[in-house]
Amino acid sequence: MGYKIFNINELENFDFSLCTGLSTSESVRKSLDGMLFVAEGESFNDFTIEEILIQMNESNWTKKIN
Repeated sequence: MGYKIFNINELENFDFSLCTGLSTSESVRKSLDGMLFVAEGESFNDFTIEEILIQMNESNWTKKIN
């Protein structure tokens, strides 16, 4: 199982049967700027869990708490 980051323009026609779990267009993680989303599934191999967690810790995905 792996992860892949997609452009938000692909969300409307995205095949959620490729995803693990109960992912929907409403439940996927979206970037703070709304331009990207992340999908998890057996057919995705762009990122491992360790790699996607590093990506999700970047400023476009996580708000810093003061």
